[in-house]
Amino acid sequence: MLDGLNQNDLKKLIEFIRVIEDAAKSRGNALEKLDLTWLNQYLEDADTDSPFLIQLKSHARDELGILPFVKLINKCKDTVSFIKRTSSMELFEVTLKQECETRWNSVYMCLESFTRNFSQVCSFLFAKISNAWFKNGIEDFT
Repeated sequence: MLDGLNQNDLKKLIEFIRVIEDAAKSRGNALEKLDLTWLNQYLEDADTDSPFLIQLKSHARDELGILPFVKLINKCKDTVSFIKRTSSMELFEVTLKQECETRWNSVYMCLESFTRNFSQVCSFLFAKISNAWFKNGIEDFT
């Protein structure tokens, strides 16, 4: 990858990283919150790209391909946290597990419990949303 590297390639590398870093900073330094459409367009190869930059973009595309899965995992974790905060755990057959940074496999256990309770989670969330909509609808008419 470093064969034929020149000063212009280093400048492009710095600019490449700066653009992604600035986009992430505006979203709390969370790459998973980046707009994937923008990111994919930014990582497309251009005719003017050097071989170094083409290879760099290829590696970035490979590494960032996991972002949709990270977003999905974060949504599951947020949903479990929301349900735990509402003190509604008695509605579920299997206890929903939360992630704990210091415990091995806690993300796996969180996702497994979410999957086992998926239909109940959906029903619970639908009831919450329907209830909120109904309350707001009633208030609009009073």
